[in-house]
Amino acid sequence: MTVTAARGTPRLWSRNFRLYFTLRTVSLLGDSMMPIAVTIGVLAAGYGPAGVGFALAAWTAPLALLVLFGGVLADRFTPRRMMIISDITRVGTQGLLAAVLLAGEPRFWQILCLQASPARRRPRSSPGSPACCRGSPRTCSGPTACCGSRRRSSR
Repeated sequence: MTVTAARGTPRLWSRNFRLYFTLRTVSLLGDSMMPIAVTIGVLAAGYGPAGVGFALAAWTAPLALLVLFGGVLADRFTPRRMMIISDITRVGTQGLLAAVLLAGEPRFWQILCLQASPARRRPRSSPGSPACCRGSPRTCSGPTACCGSRRRSSR
């Protein structure tokens, strides 16, 4: 049985929304597992609880230090472009960290440097938030209508 949207209203489960929902779910799952994986990797490498603390601090510190530049970057680039660049960089650094941990005896400085990579955080303005739509103040009608795709006028 197929349920269709009323005439003139977009379907919620459009191709763009399914793609967004799937990729966002995978991203959130990966982000939530990262501290656990790093904790296990650092402990397995023999750096102890203090090493875990330093590794997780290196993961959090760049956010606190670079949060001021986020607004400047958001004004300079579109949020969509920032999210794509950030996601590609995160895949690279997390993949490299996984390779370093799986390769054997990782050096502690390698773990700290990969954890401190500034692009490891996704920009906080995600599709669907009012900050995503630039220009005149308005709110987005949903993730499929924001960040470069068709927008409904709120006027």
